[in-house]
Amino acid sequence: MLTVTVKAITAASISIAYQVTNTENTDLYVADLLYRPAANGSLSVDPQFAYTMPAENGLLYTGKLMLQIPDGMRVETTDAPYYRRVVPGETISGEIVLTNPAMPYHPYDSYILGENPFAISRIIVQIGVISAAKIKPDEGVMIPAPAIGLAHFKADYGYGLDYQEVLQAELDVANTGATFLPITAVDR
Repeated sequence: MLTVTVKAITAASISIAYQVTNTENTDLYVADLLYRPAANGSLSVDPQFAYTMPAENGLLYTGKLMLQIPDGMRVETTDAPYYRRVVPGETISGEIVLTNPAMPYHPYDSYILGENPFAISRIIVQIGVISAAKIKPDEGVMIPAPAIGLAHFKADYGYGLDYQEVLQAELDVANTGATFLPITAVDR
């Protein structure tokens, strides 16, 4: 179960708190950490970073999940989240912090942005989860990531996409000052 709340919306940022509760009778792996790219091309793990994509009519999607590589695109390495193991009955909390205006980010696309921000009316928060019940013992789907944390795992890309479910929750942020920069062109 995913619950989300707006922590704060300021002239500089949009802060969203989320909680994922494992209501199943098996472990869940919850997408929890993403790599944030720097201008120089380096990457760092950032617990507040999320993929962000505006849609139509003031709708903005943001979240932590494994994304599909676009058809026809070749990549050297996949951009995938780290997952945290959550036992039955446990709840984990996290935060997503976006700039205001929000900037789109998808790991496999680059964007040319418009200059005039648009108002956001709704935000859809998405969190990827993989149920341990779906994983067969010999598949090697979840690989421990002790350098990140003892409870964190990296998912095999193919199995991860197959087994991931996406939890969604919606926030009404109309008339709060939350904005995004529109995409005028996509560069692949």
